[in-house]
Amino acid sequence: MNVLDRVGMLDLAIRAQRFVPLPFVRIVGYHRIGDPKVVAREVDEGVVDVTAAAFERHVALLAERFNVIGVDRLRRYFANGEPLPKNPAMITFDDGYRECFDVALPILKRHGVPGVFFISTEHARERRVFWWDRIAYLFKRSTKARVEIDYPEPAVWNLDRDREGALQAALSFVKKTFALDLERYLEGLARALDVPWTTEEEKRLAEQSLTRWEDLREMRRAGMDIQSHTATHRVLYTLPDDDLARELTESKRTLEEALDEEIIAIAYPNGGSIGGQTKIGRAVRAAGYELGFSGTGVCRLGSKLDPLDLQRISVDIDLPDAYWRACVALPYAGV
Repeated sequence: MNVLDRVGMLDLAIRAQRFVPLPFVRIVGYHRIGDPKVVAREVDEGVVDVTAAAFERHVALLAERFNVIGVDRLRRYFANGEPLPKNPAMITFDDGYRECFDVALPILKRHGVPGVFFISTEHARERRVFWWDRIAYLFKRSTKARVEIDYPEPAVWNLDRDREGALQAALSFVKKTFALDLERYLEGLARALDVPWTTEEEKRLAEQSLTRWEDLREMRRAGMDIQSHTATHRVLYTLPDDDLARELTESKRTLEEALDEEIIAIAYPNGGSIGGQTKIGRAVRAAGYELGFSGTGVCRLGSKLDPLDLQRISVDIDLPDAYWRACVALPYAGV
């Protein structure tokens, strides 16, 4: 990719699509912006997937070479076949971190393009820290060498030997355990790691890291889309039917009441595709969503494109610019 970029082939491929558009919509997915050691110093650094400078370059390229759209344009494409503009693209953010307002919004406004922000509503409303940030905080603060838990199943971790591996194992319990009692699990982790977790500390972390309702309303007034990322960001396939329905409907209702407009789109927590998961698909439709965003992948326009399983191009903090340009220039290459 670096060679192709250096000789200008990637830019040529993008320019050529003004005359011969490819049948794709490039949907790019982000979470947090900044230096991981700064914005996520106390929590999960892995959620920071782009620097501010790189995000500005990404947006500049999309604004110059593509037609950046919002959810309503995509909705009309699926609902009544209204053609999309040539070379459509979409910029999305999951979760609702404060950088969405502080960093992403000014950049998007500067380049005159919309963004789509998927919000986990209970965290925004109750000022609750995301479960992965809470787990990372506990592991970063713990001074114990050996940790043992018994829920949801027995596990022993040696933090001196592999703290990062232990952290990932702790996160995987939430991502994979069916019907997990999340609060019981998190409280047990705090005891095992011997790290206090108080309401005051959670409020402090939430205030410094999450968008507020007034931020979201201002973003909407600026032309951004605000959509659902469920209520508590639980991985959908781990939930019993009643909890699944509640995650979907409560988030939609909360956003509609707060923003006074219909919510039609959802991004699935943990980025998983719902392809082949008919129970989740039925629940998403029953809750009233028309568009569903997952990842990782690209969306080829046509009759086979499922509006409830729209794949996104994932971004990583270490992703070279050449690879990024290849992702949007050559989506058919499977990047």
